[in-house]
Amino acid sequence: GTSEYGQNTDTSRPFGLGPSAAITTVALADVTVAPSSIFETLGYIFVCAGRYVYRIDPATNTATLSKDFGAGVVAVMGMRWETDIGLVCTDAATLSLWKVTVIGSPDTLTQTADVVAYRLAAGINRLYKISKTGVLKQIATALDPMVEANWADEVQVGDTISAPTGMVAYERTVFVAKQEGIFGVGEEGFGVPFVRRVDRNTNTGKGMVV
Repeated sequence: GTSEYGQNTDTSRPFGLGPSAAITTVALADVTVAPSSIFETLGYIFVCAGRYVYRIDPATNTATLSKDFGAGVVAVMGMRWETDIGLVCTDAATLSLWKVTVIGSPDTLTQTADVVAYRLAAGINRLYKISKTGVLKQIATALDPMVEANWADEVQVGDTISAPTGMVAYERTVFVAKQEGIFGVGEEGFGVPFVRRVDRNTNTGKGMVV
């Protein structure tokens, strides 16, 4: 066999070797924890890191503080949904969903009046949310995710103690990771474990992707 070693090379494609992508370091002021989520919306890159959400301009690679949720609140994740709107979830016990509405100095993020969402995942023609206590719901496309009444089909996933560590949607179903295992929704509409006999671990399911 043969081997190849090189610096600044891209080997992500089978039997292909090419120059690597440009790597730019962007500093996030006051951030002392690892970012928990990165997403793109409204032509910018957003980063959730601790209590902060930063907006990065891809044209200049400059980072601007988009939102400071304050002490005791963590920006868990964010994502782009439908008509290029940005949604951000926090670990707050109530009113934990925010929407990026205006880009400015600072940006304007609008808080929900009644939605509790710890994590989100987008599937085919629907969006899923789960609360910190494991309550899973879904919403159909074109409905406003900032209104709790638009969410339906409530399912309890796992226990009510541990917070979800990850969630991904696949077509018209969803998979949820918690400390005690990986869960889905069974045929009877209940949350069921897909991976059993898992030792409780806060890292179970972190970084889940489809």
